[in-house]
Amino acid sequence: MLELLMLGGKKKVTGMTYPEFVVWLNNNVSKYNAVTASTGSNTPSNLYPNAYVRMTVDAEGSTMWGTPYLSWYTHDSNWGKICRHAVSSQTVFNYILTNKQFILAKQGPYTSRPSYLGINRNGYSSVSYGTFNGRQCIDFIYFDVTLGVVMRWNPSVGGTPIIFDGTLI
Repeated sequence: MLELLMLGGKKKVTGMTYPEFVVWLNNNVSKYNAVTASTGSNTPSNLYPNAYVRMTVDAEGSTMWGTPYLSWYTHDSNWGKICRHAVSSQTVFNYILTNKQFILAKQGPYTSRPSYLGINRNGYSSVSYGTFNGRQCIDFIYFDVTLGVVMRWNPSVGGTPIIFDGTLI
């Protein structure tokens, strides 16, 4: 109770800080594919099927068709826009973009879909599209500046992000 009073009624969140996340990434390079800074978030998502990808969100890239948020996106959508829709808020996305922070993402398998619904999320409106091959983002790991810890979320399912414990699925 005293802790809650001292923290202004907010419970302290404990988890991995961003510097600890960078150390974790450096110690686990065999568990993901690293996207180089030269391609970064302009890289189409179809280059790394069924695997984790580590990148910095250094640009937003071009168009995204569909969305990773509670839905599907076309396999040629780029990572910058996928990240923008996959994070918990525009504030968190802006911080990741401005500070060129690493994220980890994993996609599900390719599936042909009859349509992709564009939505407005975190300040970006994606575009709807017809029949095409697509994917879902099934695991998204990022630093949440509003909480001060690294979080994990499955944006295709929704719910509440959880603290990243260093385990990949």
